[in-house]
Amino acid sequence: MSNHPDAFTHLQFETATNCNAKCTFCSHPKMKRHGTMPLTKIIDLTYNLAYKAKTICPFHMQEPFLEPRLDKILSNVRSFNPQAYIVVYTNMSIYPEKQLENIVKWGLIDDLIISCYGGTPEQHNQMQPGTDYNTVVENIKRLIKLKDKHKHGLPNIKVGYLITKETRPYLNTFRKYWADTATTALFHYDSWCGTKPYNIEYEEKVWGKSAPRVPCFELYNSQIIHYDGTLVPCCLDYNNDMALGNVFDDYHLWWTSPELKEMRKLHEQGRYSEIIMCSKCTKWRHNHRVEWINYWINKQHIPVPSAMNP
Repeated sequence: MSNHPDAFTHLQFETATNCNAKCTFCSHPKMKRHGTMPLTKIIDLTYNLAYKAKTICPFHMQEPFLEPRLDKILSNVRSFNPQAYIVVYTNMSIYPEKQLENIVKWGLIDDLIISCYGGTPEQHNQMQPGTDYNTVVENIKRLIKLKDKHKHGLPNIKVGYLITKETRPYLNTFRKYWADTATTALFHYDSWCGTKPYNIEYEEKVWGKSAPRVPCFELYNSQIIHYDGTLVPCCLDYNNDMALGNVFDDYHLWWTSPELKEMRKLHEQGRYSEIIMCSKCTKWRHNHRVEWINYWINKQHIPVPSAMNP
């Protein structure tokens, strides 16, 4: 774990913004900015920043398998940081055969997390318009066969499941279905900083009472960069509402930005309401790791409620 502002552990950069889905739980349809990062810029960014990170996600507000350069981008990341853990999220509704052949053969992704959120085909298609449940399932099975063909352990396939009142009754069936072929990753619902409905009572019923609020992990450990080089302090900032500057002008921006330093100070002082997006955030309620929470509890002497999750 890192808590020092010159030792980030997570790099996430967006190579494009196109997505073929209009998921009901996502804010992508409301996104105002659209574009593609030139390959020369991607290589430059990777050269200057990837070697510092422990985990790297070469996407943000996009469907990665729509990126025709994905295998080249991933290969570039591996070259500059062979030790990095590469994570990619996809709706898996399309199957770029040649790219996936290279990705599996060369072991370019560590974790492939697939959004397959509905408990039934009808539920999936309703929650994730633009995708088709049967197509997604078939594409996952094709990928598993490809792994078997190359006798390669990567990528680790994790089928994501969003817990809601509607999907929760089907959870055990979903887990049994994938038990022999993939890991099930469970996700909680998020309000996207107040832009989506959020039921605190239900979320705490499923995930337990929220831990005390502490400074956000992303402010100290994550660089999130959009296709045009804009650095933002939060992965939920899909419209550059809190832009910190452009990394193509200054690759040291994450260390030197006065706005980011001010945000860290406000978080450390518990003044979350003074930052518009943070004031409406619900992600913190179930997102931070226990060791991160404990670090700040010990540092700031935050009282621990008896109902806090271990």
